[in-house]
Amino acid sequence: MAGATVATDVWPGALYAILMPMTPVIAAARIEEWGQHVARPGVKPHLATLRMLSDCLVTGDVLPTNPACAVRGCRPLVKTGRPPVLAAEDARTFVDRIDANTMAGLRDRALVCSFARAAV
Repeated sequence: MAGATVATDVWPGALYAILMPMTPVIAAARIEEWGQHVARPGVKPHLATLRMLSDCLVTGDVLPTNPACAVRGCRPLVKTGRPPVLAAEDARTFVDRIDANTMAGLRDRALVCSFARAAV
């Protein structure tokens, strides 16, 4: 039991020592560094995690303010242009592969055909 009290006594102090010097600039630098290793869509969940962790620490009076609140994530990459379209033979092959012997198959065929007509 003595080891458990030592661990619980040391852990909050060590966490405070690690997180206390965190400022919005340092949090932004960490997110920017993470963005160099991960694709753009993967940075946003990590920023959200950092924000939630900091928010919990602010709520628990461990940190005075949330340093990750002011950090903005990277902009999403938006591609412009028309979406790719299936050729008529490919669409026919796709519809023919759906099993029409079950209710789910009939439903799926009807949905695919109605979406194909709406897209034209």
